[in-house]
Amino acid sequence: MLVRSCILLFLSIASTYACDCSDPGVQRKSSSSDLIFRGTITALRDASKLAGIKFTKDTGKIVVFRVTRVWKGDVPQTFEMPAVEETSMCIGFWPDFLKVGADLLVYASRSGGPDYDTSICGFHMLAKNSKDLRKLGPGEEPKKQIQIPK
Repeated sequence: MLVRSCILLFLSIASTYACDCSDPGVQRKSSSSDLIFRGTITALRDASKLAGIKFTKDTGKIVVFRVTRVWKGDVPQTFEMPAVEETSMCIGFWPDFLKVGADLLVYASRSGGPDYDTSICGFHMLAKNSKDLRKLGPGEEPKKQIQIPK
């Protein structure tokens, strides 16, 4: 009986904190993001090669993008960010999107530290399926320099 009660309590707490969101729209995503870019994942590399980066719910990898368009922020041609997979708290990438060759539209923000993150609540998507691209317009070329790890 005690075990059943503990399981029910755990399930009710987990469902309370589970991610439940809808796409907030381009204007809201733009205003709440520090960076907006389109990029293709070229690599998922071991995070241990970068000193000083702290992770919470992650794969232990860094996602490396070849950036093709930028709508907000100072984004270089090669951009890296933690490859956090979303679980139940909305932060991170959909696991199906964290694959080499995926072409994504990413809205990213800093969450108190030096690294950027994204949210599954419409803040990243496959670029080919994105209606946001029309609303964002043509964007700009990425900066020529590469990002220096922090």
